[in-house]
Amino acid sequence: MYQTVTRKLVMTGGTTPAVEYSRGIAMDDHNAAGFEFRIIAADDTVDQVEVGLQGSNDLTNWHAISGAIVTVPVTDQPPQGGAWSPSAIIPWRYVRVKFSVESSAGANVILCAGIELSHRG
Repeated sequence: MYQTVTRKLVMTGGTTPAVEYSRGIAMDDHNAAGFEFRIIAADDTVDQVEVGLQGSNDLTNWHAISGAIVTVPVTDQPPQGGAWSPSAIIPWRYVRVKFSVESSAGANVILCAGIELSHRG
């Protein structure tokens, strides 16, 4: 089951990375999750965009899912993107995506992303 978590998320990067989170998505009867994202536009130089998957059982305490992170050095003009596919069962009731943008030029970036829930094993 695919869930779009953001269509046009605007973030302004800085020397300290800007961080945003998607809403939590219930795993329901699924036990694996992957994500994909795309950098739609950037108005200046972006040093890097980092996107990772987090899990929670209560929508309050979130934990990074080991290995579920993609870092993209933005060297070309957008669109650019990345994806992470599940390789193990995820022991959480909810998942969300964490976005981090770093830009020494203070660039604005527009991102879109989605989470794919599946069943393994």
